[in-house]
Amino acid sequence: VAAYEINTYTVNFWFWDAEYETYYEGPSYTVCHGDSVTPPEAPYVEGWHFIEWDEELSCVTEDLEVYAIYEINVYCVDFCDSDGYEIETQWIEHGQPAIPPEAPEVEGYHFIGWGDTNCITCDCTFVAAYEINEYDVIFWFMDADGNYTECVTYIVCHGDGVEPPEAPAVPGYTFVGWDTDTSCITGDTEVFAVYEPASSFVHGDINGDGVFNFNDISALSMYLLGIGEIAPGCSGDFDGDGTINYVDLTAMYLAILG
Repeated sequence: VAAYEINTYTVNFWFWDAEYETYYEGPSYTVCHGDSVTPPEAPYVEGWHFIEWDEELSCVTEDLEVYAIYEINVYCVDFCDSDGYEIETQWIEHGQPAIPPEAPEVEGYHFIGWGDTNCITCDCTFVAAYEINEYDVIFWFMDADGNYTECVTYIVCHGDGVEPPEAPAVPGYTFVGWDTDTSCITGDTEVFAVYEPASSFVHGDINGDGVFNFNDISALSMYLLGIGEIAPGCSGDFDGDGTINYVDLTAMYLAILG
């Protein structure tokens, strides 16, 4: 009587190595002719997902080399404006960069970035980031010669207002106001103090009463002693040498006495 043995086959399974983009050997099974073989669990591969084995395993009739088939993950990447409204959607393979769109302009703000889009590894949303603009607001003061030489600078956020400083008194002039509205700043701004010639300016009027007499000598004396003030818009520099001292006091005496 003829004797037979059933054929057996070797079924080798191969796994995918995404890092080196090659296959490496997995388990091996011996299978009888016509039998099926249960494949091993395909290993997790970061950034890839398992699709199938490349051979039919329900009826083995020969030696087989069976390879795991994977596909690279593709992620949904949304780019949104600062209010959360979608600007653009991209589909990016695992580990690849997304190319951000041009960020929309936002009045009073400057764009600072989208975040790190260099290596996409999951579904993600990028929101345009902005910082509020800051501006220099420069207040210029006028001197007695009508020149704008001194100033004070404030840093102000877009849309904010700034309270002007107190304008210094200028002998012979009356402060009228500032030439620019500073209640809502939207850019770098220079603001100039506006003065008009004082129609009632009296030389030697220290106390600001509009006349020059011995009361002004008394007021200047108190000022020089450190116990009095010169009235706003008035000047104690009687002789015009740029300083206020006892020489001015003497000149005032001589002027009154004639």
